[in-house]
Amino acid sequence: MITKLRVERFRALRDVTVRLGKFNVLIGPNDQGKTSFLEAVFAIAATARNSIAESFWSPWRGRNLAYHGDPQGIRLSASLANADLSSPIIDYSVAVRALGEGCTVAQETVDSQVLLEDNKETIVRQFLRGASVNPAFRSLVESVASRLHPPALTRWDVEELGSPSLLRPDRKQAFDPTGYGLGTCLAEQKLARDEAFNNIVSQFCQLFPEFRGIGFHRVQGRSWERGPDQRRNVVPVAGDCFEMFFQRHDGIEVPANLVSGGVLVTLAFLTMAELNGDLLLIEEPENGLHPARLQGIVEMLRRVCDLRPDSQVLLTTHSPLLLDFVQPEQVRLFSRNKAGDVEVHHLEDIPDIKDRLKYTMLGELVFSDWENFIEEIRDHANSGAR
Repeated sequence: MITKLRVERFRALRDVTVRLGKFNVLIGPNDQGKTSFLEAVFAIAATARNSIAESFWSPWRGRNLAYHGDPQGIRLSASLANADLSSPIIDYSVAVRALGEGCTVAQETVDSQVLLEDNKETIVRQFLRGASVNPAFRSLVESVASRLHPPALTRWDVEELGSPSLLRPDRKQAFDPTGYGLGTCLAEQKLARDEAFNNIVSQFCQLFPEFRGIGFHRVQGRSWERGPDQRRNVVPVAGDCFEMFFQRHDGIEVPANLVSGGVLVTLAFLTMAELNGDLLLIEEPENGLHPARLQGIVEMLRRVCDLRPDSQVLLTTHSPLLLDFVQPEQVRLFSRNKAGDVEVHHLEDIPDIKDRLKYTMLGELVFSDWENFIEEIRDHANSGAR
């Protein structure tokens, strides 16, 4: 688990350090660095299993991902803990700089020991691929590998969630972060008689009792896939796609592209939580959902953290309602200071926050007067408290 992440010179972030728990909510107006931070978490986790060029959600094009094109490149520094926090924290850092139109690992360190410099992949990835590692730091590398879990990033697109899909069997993720391939992913689980499919359908039908099941038809179609640089590429060969439908109790089959966006988004979250429960990075889960469904989604994601020791969730939101379902210690506030740099504050650092919540809901407290609330937090931070 990542207990702290420092991000230097990456996208909108010049230099921020954020403490993290099992369940984390990132809030703030648009263009305050929340997405940049989410992608930084994705990147450092992905370096353990991908080449450095494939570890970033947004592809490198010269210095485009460095803050203001900084020639130093970027550095991501994580404090890593094991699931029950019983072992000492390990400090792991990866520095990346531009190399032509791509990038290279400028430096990789564990507990201040330099592991390598100028390479296309990290030592941790080499270790996981079976390569020999210097015995002097093999145990540290092994510990990092066991604590950096595969990330799953979501940016749901309702149209993609409901479309027929064809996916490569050797893909790295269960389905695309946009939601494309949800039907194929579930069809594969059903064909394999995987218990995960039954669990997903059971939970879904409890939430939407008008349906009694989920089925699939094979149809001809052309597909697309996401390449190593995260860009979408059309697959040139057409083939059998899976078209998902929902079974009503009267026997009528409702195609996925005709049900509500909230139905599809909820099903996508259930599937993601069942199949990708390690490091979930979620942008604005409220999109496409009726407000009444939001509490259930938050509770489901928290349940993933509770039931799976290695799981960790980070989500961004603009919803005051969502904040009413979380605790102050789970909230990180992103804002820009007068110089235009992103700052991150932890809501739990306000000494009287719990007393205030006796009289008002968290969402109302934070969003009703955002600017004054942020100034108050800055004043508290500048006073040297905590």
